[in-house]
Order: sequence, then structure tokens, then C-alpha cells
Amino acid sequence: MNCSFITWYPYCRRSDTIAAALGGHSHLIHYLGFRKPLHAPLKYVLQFFATLRVLRRESPNVVFVAVPPVFAALPVLLFATFSGVKLVVDAHTGIFDHARWRFLLPLTRYVFRKAASVIVTNEYLADVVRGWGGKPVVIGTVRQTGSHRDCSGTIRRGPRPSALRGRTGGSSQLLCGR
Repeated sequence: MNCSFITWYPYCRRSDTIAAALGGHSHLIHYLGFRKPLHAPLKYVLQFFATLRVLRRESPNVVFVAVPPVFAALPVLLFATFSGVKLVVDAHTGIFDHARWRFLLPLTRYVFRKAASVIVTNEYLADVVRGWGGKPVVIGTVRQTGSHRDCSGTIRRGPRPSALRGRTGGSSQLLCGR
């Protein structure tokens, strides 16, 4: 499996850890100031096209994207629509309850319905995603647990892929169909 993790933050250990555990690449795509709302319109346009460039270059089978901002999912959704790759959204709690993102809930619901999976951190948020027509997977805190060999035999740092198993309904499954 070839996966990429897109994050529109200057840093994100969760994204880096999940990507490493799955043998993929984490891409921290960020321009201009962090948490500067006046920069958002310009930086989101720049990051949109940078994300498409990364995805075209990497040609992944599965793309993870961290939200908020929900705008980070739009170039990934566009790419997935035309390339057939799976979109997995890593939904941080702020996308659900922070006032800054509340007005974008219709767009968030749409993206969640289109995603192959939506990672959330607890059952309450899983119920919310299910109510919106999405397919939630509950994964709590992702911890680094030393090194292991991935499917290709490469030694990786971070959690074993089994540590990324999520609960969907009553069954356990690993994200991205692996």
C-alpha cells in the first residue's frame, strides 16, 4: 500500500506517526502564518495547489487528510474523485465543536459522507459522523511504540499497524483495507 498523509499545519505528530506506521509519507503543507485568520484565503489557495502537486507526484492508493480546516480535504477529495484513491479523514475534535468551524458544518458533512473512513477519537464523535452518513473509525491517542517491520520488511518507528485498528460497528478493521 502506498499512502500519503496531508496536513495543513506546520507540525503534527499524529499525522507523522500514523503515516510512518503504515509505511507512508506525511506531508505538512503550510504557508504564511499559523493561526492567522487574515492569511487564510491566500494560504488556503496556495496549500490547495501544493496538495494537488504532492498527490500527483506521490500517486498514493490511500490519502489521509487531517481536518480542520475542512478546506484541506477539498483538493484530496478532488484528487480521489478523478483518480479513484481512497480518502480517509482524520477528524480532530475542533472540526465538530470549535466556533471557528461551525459555519462550515454542511461542507464538513459532505466531505465525511464522501470519505472511505473518518477517524475520530471517541464513540460520541463516531455517532455524530454516522448520523451525517459517514463511516467512522475510532482511534484514540496514537503513541510511538518503538520500531517494527512493515509489510515490505522496512524497519519503521512508531506504532505497529495493529495499534491503528479502529472500531467500526462491533468489528475491528485496519484503515485503508490492509
